[in-house]
Amino acid sequence: MEDFLRSLPRSIVLVIGAFITMLLVGGIIGILVALGINTLGDDAPTPTAEPTVALAPSTPTITPTIAIEPTPTVTPATSFVSTPVPNLSPTVSATTPPDATATSVPAPTATLAPTLDVPSGSLYVADLDGRTVTALAPDGGELATWGVPGPAAAFDVPARIAAAPDGSIYLSVFEEHTLYRISREGELLRKWGGFGEEAGQFRWPEGVAVDPQGDLYVADTGNNRIQKFNADGEYLYDWGLFGSDPGRFDRPVGIVARGDNVYVIEAGNNRVQWFDGFGAVRGSWDGGESGATLANPTAVDVDAAGNVYVADSGNNRVLKFTQDGRFILQWGAPGAGDGQLSNPSGLAIDGDDSVYVADDGNSRVQKFDFDGNHVFSAGGPGTDNGQFVGVRDLAFASDGVVLAIDQALPRIQRLATNGSFGGTLWAAGSAQGEFGRPWDVGVAPDGTVYVSDALHDRVQLFDQTGDLLAVWGGFGTDAGRYDTPRDIVVDPTGTIYVVDSENHRIQLLSPAGDVLQVWGGDGPGDDGHGFEPGHFHDPHGIALDRDGNAYITDTANNRVQKLDSNGNVLTTWGSDGIGTGQFRRPVAIAVNDAAGTVYVGDQQNRRIQMFSLDGEFLGQWNSRTTLIGLAVDTEDRLFVSYNDNADNNLQQLDIDGDFLVIRGGRAFGDHDFIGPAGVALRP
Repeated sequence: MEDFLRSLPRSIVLVIGAFITMLLVGGIIGILVALGINTLGDDAPTPTAEPTVALAPSTPTITPTIAIEPTPTVTPATSFVSTPVPNLSPTVSATTPPDATATSVPAPTATLAPTLDVPSGSLYVADLDGRTVTALAPDGGELATWGVPGPAAAFDVPARIAAAPDGSIYLSVFEEHTLYRISREGELLRKWGGFGEEAGQFRWPEGVAVDPQGDLYVADTGNNRIQKFNADGEYLYDWGLFGSDPGRFDRPVGIVARGDNVYVIEAGNNRVQWFDGFGAVRGSWDGGESGATLANPTAVDVDAAGNVYVADSGNNRVLKFTQDGRFILQWGAPGAGDGQLSNPSGLAIDGDDSVYVADDGNSRVQKFDFDGNHVFSAGGPGTDNGQFVGVRDLAFASDGVVLAIDQALPRIQRLATNGSFGGTLWAAGSAQGEFGRPWDVGVAPDGTVYVSDALHDRVQLFDQTGDLLAVWGGFGTDAGRYDTPRDIVVDPTGTIYVVDSENHRIQLLSPAGDVLQVWGGDGPGDDGHGFEPGHFHDPHGIALDRDGNAYITDTANNRVQKLDSNGNVLTTWGSDGIGTGQFRRPVAIAVNDAAGTVYVGDQQNRRIQMFSLDGEFLGQWNSRTTLIGLAVDTEDRLFVSYNDNADNNLQQLDIDGDFLVIRGGRAFGDHDFIGPAGVALRP
């Protein structure tokens, strides 16, 4: 019956519904109701929307208790109070902006009335790549999940894009060291890779190219090699080592495959190398003989006649060569005018040999004919549809539209060949109650859940079952704004500590969202980070002890800092290295007061190290490169999240590092995770 009704025109269905309503209700009321339904159903205008392709299931309706403007207003700090650090030199500032507020959105004052009990000891998990937060009961059963799940959720620095003959696209994701294959509708078909040197692994991959047979070539930039896969992602072979001799590479960043010719751009050697499809060298050139010497080339493509086009980023121009490297012409010059370029980073050539250039520095796409004459410019700086915050790479889809990577947001936009916006292939969730990259979860004593959304530079507040309460933050450097917030934790008084990673600082907020203190930031060093105690460089993790002391993984400085509740440095430990007590990118941290222990996830050393509360080394055990989150319960059992292509799970370990149980994971348990990150226990 349901299928039959769906097959009828909407107006007929409404009339049938109205008739049934009249029979049931009767009288004038029923007739009026029926007329009201018909009037709305037949005459109400149908809203129009620009075409988009949905990656995930439709967004669930969330009724927030408060509203937030697209760009929340932040009252900047008006004063900074320098607090001397005891027993340490030099003095470190703990800034206290008394009048600063997190956003224009206040936290609610009403008493929470959750509809579902989340008992003490339950675990909240931030699924970084799945864009959800999940509450798990102490026995591992799923209690609630919120956010908008999406298998290709928020790519961590998408780098390059290529279209396959079947209409799917391949995307290299720089910071994840992975390759994605996505359908033309934006659905994830396959993901593979991971950090490493083995076959099928990558180190910061960039260029991707598909040949007419559907085989995939990947410029494995950090490993200075080219890897080849079939259409199913199965490894075939690779070639290349570091060096400048023929067949060797120094930072291969761009690649194109046409027929049995493969061209590779090297940013380090500033040249083009020409191979057959099996990696045999056919030639190379750097343009020096023609006076068109390359400087930091970034992209390469080939037209129907076999001519080779190179985006010469360091010279802000495009160069055209014959198949064997003889110079033909060039165009472009530094600037923002028509035909001028700023850091051209991508190329795509259509069937008419028109050349589309990703003009990254000008946040636009420019189209030229095959002689370099300017045709049009599309886009411009901004976050609206058809605008860009930089354009990283371009590719042609099977339906003839241009796919453009807007890396900073990130999203992939479609552009018609006349430059008009044609919809979004993929974008991370940015609506209230949705997440771009939920990094961590903090739980207050009253059950309020705070989620740091690293992609959208904000903190969102929920009751313990997922009803949205407030949204704080937005991108910026003022107090109350963020640049990639990561770990978040709440103390017994309700004070919220947010690791504002790319601003190299920690922000302390009241339960109402007022900024109480700011630690670090504006220190000696580049970009506001610092090396002295009390300053940070890309901090990731934070944990508190019962006395209110904070333990912070100062990730890029390869150390742990211990501060009191006023931001005064008590001690620091660690340095760059592989020995006991040393670190290579410490990211996660947890404290067990009862045992007097601190656990540190030492990511690149593939281990967890255990220390006393004062930093004395106590022990260690092996972990994984992709460890992101740690939590510890009162019985000294560790919960460890692994954002790994094979597992994507939570593991529970005892004090000796012995495996106890798996929670979640693609092949285990009651709940799957795409990329779990922060974990927090309900007090």
